[in-house]
Amino acid sequence: MTKRREMLPELPGVPTMHPRWEAILPGDHPLARAQRVYRRFFALLPSPWRCKFCNAPFSGPYAGSLKWIGYSPSRKNPSICAR
Repeated sequence: MTKRREMLPELPGVPTMHPRWEAILPGDHPLARAQRVYRRFFALLPSPWRCKFCNAPFSGPYAGSLKWIGYSPSRKNPSICAR
């Protein structure tokens, strides 16, 4: 598989993406695997209202404990968590 940088030419005035994010987004970085594990774990917790990105519950029996570590709705977009 060819890397994105090899496929597209560098455009003047357009900043390049950080190499860490270039590995995380397609799933080649170890952090991408951890994000998938957390998303699957959060799916097991019962809740009718969840973060669209990480699947963290915003209501239900486990929402209060997760709120303490930062998994609460964002002020700007309540569909995703503030984390």
